[in-house]
Amino acid sequence: MLLGGLWHGASWTFVVWGAIHGGVLALERLWSSSGLGRGLMTGVPIEIRRGLRWLLTFHVVCLAWVFFRAETFGDATDLLGQLGSFGGSNRLVTPLLLMVIFGAIASQFVPMSWVRSAEENLVRAGWLVQGVAIGVGLVVVDTLGPDGVAPFIYFQF
Repeated sequence: MLLGGLWHGASWTFVVWGAIHGGVLALERLWSSSGLGRGLMTGVPIEIRRGLRWLLTFHVVCLAWVFFRAETFGDATDLLGQLGSFGGSNRLVTPLLLMVIFGAIASQFVPMSWVRSAEENLVRAGWLVQGVAIGVGLVVVDTLGPDGVAPFIYFQF
């Protein structure tokens, strides 16, 4: 993964990004193959264990992204240092943003039977209802999306 980091750019931030991914992946493989964690979560339901693994993976990837997007290594460490301070401005946190975040997280826990039922109902509803649903979806995406066209990510390096 270090080479993967260097492939993205010749900067220490990309090397650290690759090292985080590679290091945690190696630790996970070692943990799984050695059986170190077998007795650790005995009695904990499988759903909770999966959720904890998902949560840990999410936070490790977010940590790595800090280094991936930072201009310099110092910028990344400054940002990480500010995470625990709870200082600064909160002008970017709006009620709409909080609703979108809550909705996105909640959508991950919708039972698959509900999703299948909604799909079947939409198929049975006919072309007019389907067109309106697609139109509403496009308006929501356009409203919540950024203004203008986002530049291709690799043009930013």
